[in-house]
Amino acid sequence: MNGAFYADARDHRGVHAHLTGQIQGLAQKVSQGETTFTKPVLHFLEDWMLCHIQDEDMDLARHLKAVGH
Repeated sequence: MNGAFYADARDHRGVHAHLTGQIQGLAQKVSQGETTFTKPVLHFLEDWMLCHIQDEDMDLARHLKAVGH
């Protein structure tokens, strides 16, 4: 993203870092038997897939394509 001069690169990385932390916390709770993949967890993952990937990641993809990456 940096080499492509993507204006929202810092924010985009921050969003991914936040998700990574959430997923790591969830994985730890599942491995310790504190939670399972409940409907709210599945909705969270679905929202990520639908909202972030289809909107923000697609914006990034369009930018990268426009600058020849």
